[in-house]
Amino acid sequence: MPESEMMQDVGLKDIMKDETMGDTGESEVSRADRYFSKGDYKKAYDIYQWCASEGDRHSKIRMGQMLASGLGVERLPLRAFSLISNNIDDSDVESIFLLGKCHFEGIGTSVDKGKGFDLILRAAEREHPSAQNYVAVLYLEGDYVEKNPRVALRWLNKAVVNGDAKALYNVSELIDEGVHLAKDFDKSLDCLKRSADLNCPEANMKLGLMYLDGKGIEQDVGVGIGYLERATALGDKDAPEELGDYYGDRREDGDIDRAVDYYEKAVRNGNKNVLYDLGMIHNVVEEKRDYAKACHYFEEGHNRGDIRCSFEYAMMKSLGRGTEKDEVLAFQILLSGAEKGDVNFMRWLGHFYYEGIGTIPDKRKARQWFERGSRLKDGYCTMRLADMHLFGTATPVNEDFALDLYRRSFKEGCTRAAYELGMAYENDERIKSIPDSLYWYMAGAEAGEPECMIKLAGHYESGAFIERSEEKAFNLYNDAYDRGHSKVAAAEIGRCYEEGIGTETDIEKATDWYLKAVGENAFAMWRLYNIYSDTGNEIDKDRAVFWLRRSACKGSVSAMLELAKLYEEGTLIPKSDLRAMQWYHSAADEGNEYGKTRFKDMIRFDPEDSEDLEGYQRLAYEVGEKKDDNKIIEFANSLADGIDTSADLPRAKMWFEIANELHIKGARQGLKKVDSLLREIKETNYKQTTLD
Repeated sequence: MPESEMMQDVGLKDIMKDETMGDTGESEVSRADRYFSKGDYKKAYDIYQWCASEGDRHSKIRMGQMLASGLGVERLPLRAFSLISNNIDDSDVESIFLLGKCHFEGIGTSVDKGKGFDLILRAAEREHPSAQNYVAVLYLEGDYVEKNPRVALRWLNKAVVNGDAKALYNVSELIDEGVHLAKDFDKSLDCLKRSADLNCPEANMKLGLMYLDGKGIEQDVGVGIGYLERATALGDKDAPEELGDYYGDRREDGDIDRAVDYYEKAVRNGNKNVLYDLGMIHNVVEEKRDYAKACHYFEEGHNRGDIRCSFEYAMMKSLGRGTEKDEVLAFQILLSGAEKGDVNFMRWLGHFYYEGIGTIPDKRKARQWFERGSRLKDGYCTMRLADMHLFGTATPVNEDFALDLYRRSFKEGCTRAAYELGMAYENDERIKSIPDSLYWYMAGAEAGEPECMIKLAGHYESGAFIERSEEKAFNLYNDAYDRGHSKVAAAEIGRCYEEGIGTETDIEKATDWYLKAVGENAFAMWRLYNIYSDTGNEIDKDRAVFWLRRSACKGSVSAMLELAKLYEEGTLIPKSDLRAMQWYHSAADEGNEYGKTRFKDMIRFDPEDSEDLEGYQRLAYEVGEKKDDNKIIEFANSLADGIDTSADLPRAKMWFEIANELHIKGARQGLKKVDSLLREIKETNYKQTTLD
């Protein structure tokens, strides 16, 4: 496509109508230069591009400069070198300098420092300020030329006299170092401000941080933000990261959106360190949560060698969060990071070996990686090693050594170890000591361990071995919730509001907290049933039954017994002796004596008007005598397939539903099979009716 046509795609017509043009007679090249000097690189580049299409050599050189450094545009070294080398003019020292930089740094061509230095020196001798600063830096660092601070300062002075912004910044840095120039804060600050006024990105960046943090200068956050925003506009890759960090840490209204905007600007400016920050925001900040975006940023960072991104990417691949699940790839990433000595990777690699995630389970290798991490004083690895010695996993049982490891783990910063010690002293008959247990719960709670906060709250609530204080218990439950122990703590807070423990009774707040706790929390679901069933509202009765069923399915024995009772009595739900017997059986399996008694009583009962007399008899024999729930699946399949009896799909479906509520493997597959067969029969009957 001709360049003149490309202008249509970038909206140059709109730019050419910019109100700044007016009737001043200013040429387009001059206007582009003005935008360039102000740091408005996007507008400058678009106008240079239009002028270049009209054959302007200066515009082509400037485009090459911007493409070489990524100023306002994507960095394209090959295109940059082509534009500069094909439009060099001996009368244009700018083009000579830029071509010298390309050769010296290998921008779009192979590195040739000799050729590059000769061109840069030619431009410097012809009073090109940036070339003079470049030569000064080479002599300061001894890059290609022999290190010579005296010659460097001479060239630096010429660059400053000629108004080079970067030279002023370098002088400020040399004054601060106090090696080649005497230390003088006021002179350094003056050079820094003059450099910033001349649009040096680094100077604006440094001043922004000084004002933001109040380092060596009176703190002024507004001024600091202003300098950092200017540095960002000038293409500095670190300034937008600093702004992103500032707004990300502040967390006031709209700050997260600002943080994301600045991190994205940092990426566009060439700063890839912020890929991790962007990923974490989209991974954990609720209002910005987008797992697919998070995974995208982590993957890009992983591919660029950011080990933080590699770890997070492995975690997301192992969970299939925001991406296709790939446990093998996750394992390989963790193995690579662990072999490089990163202890965070060792922790999870040990866990993957232990659980067989992405690899064959290997407790011995798991122990070896936990041992390596423990030698690096990682508290989590030490704790997992303690677990293995305590239970004799891939190593002989050694309780005393395990307790020592737990203590060491706590000292190494693993607060969870305090909970494990508390549980050991609470439940292990050999060393049982409630005061010692309480000591570790208190130590863990003070260190911020939510599990310990929950246990300690229980002691304060009951007054066991500690002065009773319901208020302290309530506060600890809240602290545990704030620390991330959300489900259990939320349920306890709901109970406190329901029963008036450490706070005023408030059923509405109790309901809200129980709703926060649901998920896997059967207790919270059970309490919601009790609250909704007491209101007398028909809608709330439906809610009550919903939460009761969920609580029973999640393992609450109280909910199982209550649901069985409702089925037996026909209260809130249709009467069903069969379903009642099923839930009593579930409670019995959990060791509940009442459930066992009621189940046996109902098996002996011979129903006169049962919806499934044969089902009772079969359940009594297979479940009551053999205690083999899988026989229910066999019975349902025999009804569905017509084995040893005529096929009866409705009854088969009922038994698969019972099996599903009992969480018996194969129940869902059976339901799908029966539903498919029933659907086929319905379609066949419909077609037959249509034909008739």
